Amino acid sequence: MFRNEFPRGYELRDQIKSQDSLNPFWKDLDETFQNPIMGPGKRRKFRPIEAALQSLDSGAWEFLKNKVANLLAKWDEKNARGQQQLIDILNEAFAYSFLKSEVGCSDIKFIPQSDINGKETPDLEGRLGHIKVISEVKTINISDDEALIRREMSLRFRPRCGQPSCKLEEAFFEQKLSKPLKKAKDQIQSYDPSNEARHIVYIIPNFDDMWETQKEEYFQQIDDFLYNNMINGIEIVFHNRRSVSNEIITMKNAIVFNEPEYL
Repeated sequence: MFRNEFPRGYELRDQIKSQDSLNPFWKDLDETFQNPIMGPGKRRKFRPIEAALQSLDSGAWEFLKNKVANLLAKWDEKNARGQQQLIDILNEAFAYSFLKSEVGCSDIKFIPQSDINGKETPDLEGRLGHIKVISEVKTINISDDEALIRREMSLRFRPRCGQPSCKLEEAFFEQKLSKPLKKAKDQIQSYDPSNEARHIVYIIPNFDDMWETQKEEYFQQIDDFLYNNMINGIEIVFHNRRSVSNEIITMKNAIVFNEPEYL
């Protein structure tokens, strides 16, 4: 019923050959989308990634499908993160879309993993005129504690209790922001040792603030941190999801791509 609206999402599900392997993320997809209570929210959440996937040309789409093929039926019950590994890879499509629509790149392609043991390549490269553009994608995921809370909410249908912190912890900046940014820079520079390309790190942040009441404040704190801890040699782009909160986010020390509003 919703295949025409989400063709590439359904194409991913179709790669799971055995119905017995369908996990909660894919099972009863039509019924969930059609549900009068849960359906609108799930469709709204799915539309941005579907739009990003549709921005991929046929070669990039085949590459990404093959990259996630072994993850489609995986469901991580142990740490309550479901298909987080799959989502992290699909998030690379957001950076592809950004390079195409916002930067104006052509000939965009995913970079295959290196055959050299221990060497990590960046995710994407494209061309902007005579300049090569290289991008690495990093997803900031919610904490383990938050993942467990959300699983309990979904299993027991309990409302969320308590208020999110209005301040990001120091560990967030060190472990989830600074460390991944430096790693991304190293990956890109290792791939482009002559430093001739334009280097972009694309970040998709997921905060423990489930209802995004503190999102603007969090982005401001990140902006302040970047001002005081600038990493030279890379352009930093943040992806602002607007599935719950529709705020347009701006930053002085990084670029923000604000998702279009999806009904």
